[in-house]
Amino acid sequence: MKKIPLICVILIFSLTSPIFASQNQSIINEEDSPVQFFVDYEKGFVSVLSHTIQISKTSPEFNYVTQGGQDILFPFERINVGAVINDRHRVSFLYQPLEINTVVNFDTTVTINDKPFEGTTELKYSFPFWRISYSYDLLEDKDVTLGVGAALQIRNASIVFKETDGASGTTTEGAESNVSQNVGLVPALHIYSMWKTPVGINLSADLTGIYASSKIIN
Repeated sequence: MKKIPLICVILIFSLTSPIFASQNQSIINEEDSPVQFFVDYEKGFVSVLSHTIQISKTSPEFNYVTQGGQDILFPFERINVGAVINDRHRVSFLYQPLEINTVVNFDTTVTINDKPFEGTTELKYSFPFWRISYSYDLLEDKDVTLGVGAALQIRNASIVFKETDGASGTTTEGAESNVSQNVGLVPALHIYSMWKTPVGINLSADLTGIYASSKIIN
């Protein structure tokens, strides 16, 4: 199963819990402790810029944005917990649910995994994942962090195409359906950076990714 997603996430709300994250006001963390715990929660929406898929080699490539109704905004949230050890080592565990459901009306026949689909079709693209990350801060500046390391991610993919009766939402007799599901292990490179600005606002970037494609690692 070949997948080439590129997703742009625009966050409208991000919260770092002061109960865990603030070194000066934390209930759990002590200011001089070598281990500082944190909890991050993000909620907002996702806009899909580019997303194509080709499930079988004989089927044409399918464009989720132009053909599959993914040209609107979808809810997004995730939670990240972890700890910073001795101001240099950052370990985190992230869970991100992600499911995009759309309903489209194909004017022409669309072939998915060698099956023809036409008319009203329900599409589900479910791609939640769990990720553990580690980074080491290369800088000694207390206001600037540049950590590099690695991550290991488990993603749980479920991709569904199902012809339905547009009025009732039920599967019609003789209608086509296709389900592709698998669990994948994803090792990746990881970069975490943060700048504590003089005005009290923290700016951060969390980048994780690598290219690999096989039945086990992808």
